[in-house]
Amino acid sequence: MSKKPNNAEKVINENENKQGEFEKNLTIRTPTKGRRSSSIKGAAGAMDERQDSEFDQPLPGCFQKVSKITNDKIDENLAKIPYFHGFLLHEYQPMILKTFGDFLIRVSIRYPKKAGKTSREKTVNSNKGKKSKEKSKEQSNDGSIRFNVIIGVCIKDQDKDKVDHLDETKHEIIDVPMTIEQNIDGKWIHFYIDKKKKFGSIEELTDYYRHYTGFYRDKKFSLYKGIPMTSWELDRTHVEIGTKTLGEGAFGEVKSGTWKCTNSDSRETNTPLPVAIKMLKGEESKVAMKEMMHEARLQLCLRHKNVLKTYGVCILKTPFMIISEFCENGALREYLKKNKVDIEDKLRFCLGSARGVDYLHGKCLIHRDLAARNVLLNDAKVPKIADFGLARYGNSYKMSSVQKTPIRYLAPETLQSYKFTQKTDVYTFGLVMWEIFENGQEPYVKPQQHMESIVPKNGTIRVGHLKEVMKNDLWIKFNSETPPTLQTFIAEKVFVYDEKKRVTMIEVVALLKTLVRKDQSYLKDTMATQTVG
Repeated sequence: MSKKPNNAEKVINENENKQGEFEKNLTIRTPTKGRRSSSIKGAAGAMDERQDSEFDQPLPGCFQKVSKITNDKIDENLAKIPYFHGFLLHEYQPMILKTFGDFLIRVSIRYPKKAGKTSREKTVNSNKGKKSKEKSKEQSNDGSIRFNVIIGVCIKDQDKDKVDHLDETKHEIIDVPMTIEQNIDGKWIHFYIDKKKKFGSIEELTDYYRHYTGFYRDKKFSLYKGIPMTSWELDRTHVEIGTKTLGEGAFGEVKSGTWKCTNSDSRETNTPLPVAIKMLKGEESKVAMKEMMHEARLQLCLRHKNVLKTYGVCILKTPFMIISEFCENGALREYLKKNKVDIEDKLRFCLGSARGVDYLHGKCLIHRDLAARNVLLNDAKVPKIADFGLARYGNSYKMSSVQKTPIRYLAPETLQSYKFTQKTDVYTFGLVMWEIFENGQEPYVKPQQHMESIVPKNGTIRVGHLKEVMKNDLWIKFNSETPPTLQTFIAEKVFVYDEKKRVTMIEVVALLKTLVRKDQSYLKDTMATQTVG
């Protein structure tokens, strides 16, 4: 007498039938124990005879794992996938993947490690030492940059120790590497996470793991929803690079250009918008890529009249780009050097810049690189704080290692302990105002007369001199053109050794507002007197 199946057996049978139906529409390549691999062919997903013959040949002779991904390969294989995010960094995935099963595909760059042996390697016994040397030699010989295609996926937090009993839906983001094999012609043929399950396309792979659970390093994942590019991940085909170079730095250059805007940032959809394009030289430096993405991420969160607006990044292919608003009048320092600027405009430049810094401080940001060169002027001469490469979130930041910093702009506490706070920004902004009233000259290049007891008359101020100048309260002085009220305010409340006695940017803005109103009132009275006369 046949046994009646229980409920559990029914579920198992249904799942097996479901998997059988699904695999009829998929092509999964399952290698055997020998050198040859067999194919499981479904009716809808059957491969042609040529592909079958390729699978019947030994893997090492036919196919090679993809380790270099060029722009052409991206165009050919990845760019049309709606959930492909180019060279997006791992740490930015949480901004995009929010729900269990959300996933994206990105390219990761693995840079060669520097060759060299540790002290431990030097003290191992001779046999192990030989193996260690051989291994080190092999690694050093492979000095090329390697590319990996990664599936970033949001999964349920599977660490029981971290799960909050009040929140059963905690998530984490994991990176699942996808292996790609190409034939001798360079055509991408196989895609897999588990080498026992090979697919003929990325779409087939993601579709399979949409229906069935995958495993990677003891983590379970499912690919339920591919998340498309966000509004700040821009289509490079909409960007036109101009011929004019606006600036140049260690990692790249800034060019003029246009961006064909297609989102809510522009009132006129598809209207080319003048932009500044900051381009990275290439994928040679992971540090450069991280710094660029760090800067872009900060600026994308900022929206203020006196802060440079960033529209987004182009990271689908190299070179990587940050697309920002174009400021026709360029850097404030150069504008001051080339043009005769009256007191009214100088006070306006001070007030606008101060408002921008005050806004940043309200967002818990420390700029760390305030200078007239990093303030830009648009066509209406509105000052905008720019260049966030050194900016950091938080109340304080301490440099852990020696970094290239503009010494002459550093606050006394930074010179002593390498510490940055919002109060160090206030000190540096005092120097920005000095630059404005000195028509773009840099501070502490040559000694002023009252500093000659510490610095030779025609000498150059160095770090040691600067520390002595500060300790003896011989701060840089403003010229006679500067309003006396502003001179006194900066001398007593900005250029002070004790950061606790230094004012905030809110107080700086308040004073500058008063001075601008007084200046405007004075101008009106003067014009009225001239008219009557």
